[in-house]
Amino acid sequence: MDRSEFQGLYKVGDVIQSGGHASRKNASKLAIVSIDEKGVRFQPINAKSKFRVDFDYIDLLMANFAEINPRSIQKSVNQIRRRGGLKIDTTTENYAYGFAKAIRHERATFSFQNDLDTHLAVGSGGFLLSTSARKAIEERGMALAEAHFAREGYVVERRGKPYDLRCGRGNVSLWVEVKATQGEAEEIILTRNEVELSKARSAQMALAIITNIHLKNGNEAAGGEIRVIQPWRVKEELLRPIAYFYSLANH
Repeated sequence: MDRSEFQGLYKVGDVIQSGGHASRKNASKLAIVSIDEKGVRFQPINAKSKFRVDFDYIDLLMANFAEINPRSIQKSVNQIRRRGGLKIDTTTENYAYGFAKAIRHERATFSFQNDLDTHLAVGSGGFLLSTSARKAIEERGMALAEAHFAREGYVVERRGKPYDLRCGRGNVSLWVEVKATQGEAEEIILTRNEVELSKARSAQMALAIITNIHLKNGNEAAGGEIRVIQPWRVKEELLRPIAYFYSLANH
């Protein structure tokens, strides 16, 4: 975990749940105050004090997450810290566990999205596309989007998360989400983060849809037509849920 990955999941002002079950009396929500190269600073809601956890600490907990007992977070976390050569933590262990838990969930969501994309990636002939074919289509879409914005006078940089391209032209910054497909695009799949980013930064956001890409020799992509929606703000009435995460906490 580093600053770039963390900022791909969360931004200043976002709120996460601290460790332990939300129904516990000492459960707390944590508002992110700042993010730097080594960690994140946060403030429990309804509290005056601010705290900090380093990304190395979060990484340590995620690597040993199966060993943490939600009913005995402080003891479990400190056993892991001792084994890692770190001092006992009696202040932020519950909070650090909350960050590790939230990040694991976000990573699982991202992995689920990739799996979903794979199962829904059907070619023009009705056959499921291979991983190499999907990647070729995605790369073709990115290349066409980059070329489009470069022609518009932007300096283009690939990002990946939380958006695909960052484009700069003078004092203007533009964040671009890229979607590519073989056929026509009547619908696209968006992650929760993509939706929330579009709502929060609509004036700076653009959606580039590349359609009618064709494959040669199975996994060589060519062609493609680009359509750009700019500025782009997700319209709630056009969203359609196709999957949910279901919590088993109360079962």
